[in-house]
Amino acid sequence: MSGKPGNGMKRLFLALSWRLELFTHIVPVPISIYFSATLVPMTPEQSMTAFVAGTIAGVLMLVLGIIWRFFRLRQVFGFVKRRKLDRFKKALLNHPLHEAVVIALRWVVGVPLAHVIYIEIEQEINWALHTSVPFLLLIITPVSMAAYFYLTESVLRAPLSRGSLRTLRVHGLFRLGYFSRFLFTVVALMLMPLTMQTYLIYQFIYGNLKIANPLLHIGIVIVLFLIPTVIAAFAVARAVRAGLGDTRDVLSRLGEGKFDVTAAARTADEFGEQAIHLNNVIERLRSMYGKIEEMNQNLEKQVQDRTQQLENSLIEVRSLKTQQDGDYYLTSHLLRPLSSQDIESETVQVDQFVRQKKQFHFRDQSGEIGGDLCTAHELTLQGRKYVVFLNGDAMGKSIQGAGGAIVLGTVFKSIVARTSMVSAQSARFPEQWLRDAFTELQTVFASFDGFMQASATIGLVDEVNGFLYYLNADHPGLVLLREGKASFLPDEKSVMRFGIQGLGDQFHLNAFQLKPGDVLIAGSDGRDDLVTGLASDGSRTFNDDENQFLLHTENCQGDLGQIVRALESSGEITDDLSLMRISYREGALTTPTIQPAGLLERAAESVKIQDYLQAARLYEEYMNEDPSRVDVLFQASYCYKLGRRYDRACDFGERCRLRDPSMVKNLINLGDLHRLLGNGNRARSLLAEALSLSPNSPSALQLQQKLGLPSDPAAPA
Repeated sequence: MSGKPGNGMKRLFLALSWRLELFTHIVPVPISIYFSATLVPMTPEQSMTAFVAGTIAGVLMLVLGIIWRFFRLRQVFGFVKRRKLDRFKKALLNHPLHEAVVIALRWVVGVPLAHVIYIEIEQEINWALHTSVPFLLLIITPVSMAAYFYLTESVLRAPLSRGSLRTLRVHGLFRLGYFSRFLFTVVALMLMPLTMQTYLIYQFIYGNLKIANPLLHIGIVIVLFLIPTVIAAFAVARAVRAGLGDTRDVLSRLGEGKFDVTAAARTADEFGEQAIHLNNVIERLRSMYGKIEEMNQNLEKQVQDRTQQLENSLIEVRSLKTQQDGDYYLTSHLLRPLSSQDIESETVQVDQFVRQKKQFHFRDQSGEIGGDLCTAHELTLQGRKYVVFLNGDAMGKSIQGAGGAIVLGTVFKSIVARTSMVSAQSARFPEQWLRDAFTELQTVFASFDGFMQASATIGLVDEVNGFLYYLNADHPGLVLLREGKASFLPDEKSVMRFGIQGLGDQFHLNAFQLKPGDVLIAGSDGRDDLVTGLASDGSRTFNDDENQFLLHTENCQGDLGQIVRALESSGEITDDLSLMRISYREGALTTPTIQPAGLLERAAESVKIQDYLQAARLYEEYMNEDPSRVDVLFQASYCYKLGRRYDRACDFGERCRLRDPSMVKNLINLGDLHRLLGNGNRARSLLAEALSLSPNSPSALQLQQKLGLPSDPAAPA
């Protein structure tokens, strides 16, 4: 507060005292005098005694009330001297409630005290007079409390609107809501006539009350009750108007763009709380407005600085993009020679389609990069010509996938080149060559500790008889188009993709006899990864029907270009896409005249005369014409063994094992061959495989004895 605290206290004390005590002597005192003198049956002498007793008690309560107010305000203003403004404001906001409680105590104590003085003077108890005490207290006490509360609050608005008290926030304040105040005021005003009416009825019933000139008394009662009603209504209306007026003025000035305004929190009710919240809003608006003004003042410079930053960032991004596209360009040149075909076969034709997902532009060059790879070559094994093909898909997008494809293509091309240059490699059979290729690729990819993986289909097609040997390393299945109908190759076995160790990495070989006119379609998983639409929640829906590719292949009759267009019409291709088309004697009407059945009869005759080497050569010749008979591989191996050509017998036995790992008699025969060759560890390993499939096989138990192993079948394992 401005000025000295002592002067402020005196002004506030005087302002409160004359208003509050004036109300007391205008409303409650006249009502109590009229009530006691007129409505309570007394003689003139008793009335005079009651007047004297009431005057003494009233003066005493008046003096005590003023003394209490003085010391209370001095205590409150003591907080100002100690610079505790928050406690000072809290005490002022609570003071109206204190005044209301004290005036109630003044009446509750003063009225009974007046009756005690009356008894002392009269030396007798007037029950008609004393029983009126509760009625009188109900008439004057509530209305006095309401009036004192509103009058005190009205006087305190001025000091609470000054200086820092205006916006100071007080914590722990007891707030009396406006609904509670209004309800108490209405009840207090209603109690006055209701209580008096009840008292009159009570006195009339017992015949203690006789009123002359009733119209005069009705007029007096109306005036006495009308005065507090008007005062209370005025106080309530003024309080509401003051609260709403403050809010209206603040909002009006805010609407004019004046953010230096503040709302005064001057009451302990909703209006005071509203003022606090309004000040918080004003403070936020003032802060935002200041920032906006500052931004507007520096906007041009900020725009220039930001534009320069964006230009620098764009230059840097373009530089990085150019470097990245350069890397893509060089990588695509490394990948391009690996995805090629070198075939001059007259019976086997290969066509391929590769489209990587990542497209790029480097200077004036356009290109693509990804992890899909298609390659095909001619190969000679055991003097027979084969077409070898690979369709692969390295894990990862763009540069990561391209790195895997480069590794896959480089290692595979190295295997093919080494086979052509090293006679020991070209002397291998197709089954052995595929097994060794799988082992080498798996070893290379496994060295990357799982960070580089690839799926692939690798196959060998005999150019003469069209027999297909192939392996599938977690790649989409081969599709066969035969006589216009598309289907997946039957009984296809798959192994885990290259680069994954310890999860079923055992080698599995597949074989299939192609007929003239047959077409094989190999493809990466991009052929199935199609976005077919959007779900109700906005997420993309993908094709999950692998048979859809069969339908496209059949409708397009194996034409790669048409298949790609059919896929694009079915949905959005979301991955690298590669397709290979391998056809055997396409356009030929008849199968080459090969009748190898007589070879088997001649081989059987040779076995009868114990010419085992001749029988083995005849079986081998038969296999060159019809490689589909796995049992003939076993017969050739067994006959070579009987003819003591153990190395050749091992080759055919291994071929048989690769084609049919579950043939027990071949495992036993192959184990015995390695025993004869002195490969004891290999012999025991093969015996363990045979015993795991047929624990009670007599031949296996016989081999077990030859190897000098215990008879317990579990021991070899």
